[in-house]
Amino acid sequence: MGLPRSFRHIQVLAKQHANTITLGQLMRSTRSDPASLIRQGQWLRGQLPIRFARRLDELLQLPYVVVHNSNIKQVLDIYVETFESVSDFPSILTEKDEADFAQLVREQLEKHQAVARLIAEGYREVRHAYPHFRFDDFLDRLFITRISVRILMENYIRMRTPQEGYIGVVQKEMSPYRIIQDLSNEITRLTEAIYGVAPEIEFRGNLACSLDYIPRHVQFMCQELLKNADEGDPYSGCTWRKELAGYGFGLPLTRLHAQYFGGDVFMQALPGHGTDMYLLLNHLKEGSPSTEEDDPSTSLTVTENQSVNVCMMTKSERFPRISRSSVNLPPGHYRMDVGMPLNKQTEVLASRLTRAKSAPRFSFCKERRVDSEDCLKGLSPKYLKDVNELGPGQYRLMKIGIGSNSVIKASSPSYSI
Repeated sequence: MGLPRSFRHIQVLAKQHANTITLGQLMRSTRSDPASLIRQGQWLRGQLPIRFARRLDELLQLPYVVVHNSNIKQVLDIYVETFESVSDFPSILTEKDEADFAQLVREQLEKHQAVARLIAEGYREVRHAYPHFRFDDFLDRLFITRISVRILMENYIRMRTPQEGYIGVVQKEMSPYRIIQDLSNEITRLTEAIYGVAPEIEFRGNLACSLDYIPRHVQFMCQELLKNADEGDPYSGCTWRKELAGYGFGLPLTRLHAQYFGGDVFMQALPGHGTDMYLLLNHLKEGSPSTEEDDPSTSLTVTENQSVNVCMMTKSERFPRISRSSVNLPPGHYRMDVGMPLNKQTEVLASRLTRAKSAPRFSFCKERRVDSEDCLKGLSPKYLKDVNELGPGQYRLMKIGIGSNSVIKASSPSYSI
């Protein structure tokens, strides 16, 4: 397997600065007028290649046996195709340019539908052959970026065809009960087809509750929870097994989707009763804290931007001439710039470590250091005093001319707390 033709371009863009955006900012910019569509298309054309380049750069650095896996290789090919098609797209200046770019985004979204399944199958095959391989951090970054990129791309497509009750991908006053009810009917039908019987699903609580959220996310998370609830004994080679059982990524991805906007998934096993599962979701109302706070993809982008900045510093930026005139710190004090990137690639820059004006100066007094009794000043003036009466740091010195000129050092006093 050779490197993609755009390998050098991938390396360059993977080190470029990516602009961050919160869901609140995205919702406020979601308008369907031609100028907004062109502006959003131009932003995506510049930012999507950087995000795909960073994941491609990591994919290409995985061990050969991982990338050579047929399923992982398909994911690599999909990402390379999307990267090249978006980065090679000409500038978006007219409404026709924007319409052509939207069609491209729509096509690439469709091709990425199978990525999660391919990654899960490839991961399982690699771990079966090489159990010691672990690349969980890579998977976290891949799926976090995947969630954010799909939100950006799907929101852009929905901007072109506004729908009542929606702000882009976010549905206002969404009913979780209706989504779960539709899913339960499908899961029940599938379970009956496999086992011949299906458990009854009962709905309790405030069924009329509603919240602003992304329906596709809720549908995915609830589907995985219901599938896990309906799973029973081994499948005995049933041909529908994969459709119901999934590939082992369902619950981890469910938690990742929930945590993306500040929610979470909890599981509590009750012996003799069953398992309780709790899905917590935040209200994504425009202007609420959950839409303005940094989500995992924003935090990941900020971290990667910081690491990129270290790599791309020029020699003059890394080792500038130090100006001491502007430093007003007392001797012995140092200040580390808080703006330095803190990651594995951090290097201490000569200009970032602020030095004091001058090193502290030490001097001794000019008076005699031996007193009238021939003892060093600062030590006990009493000659031949019992050693236990000496304080910490005090040592006895023989009188000059008596015995010999050598200095006798008394034993250090013992310390107790």
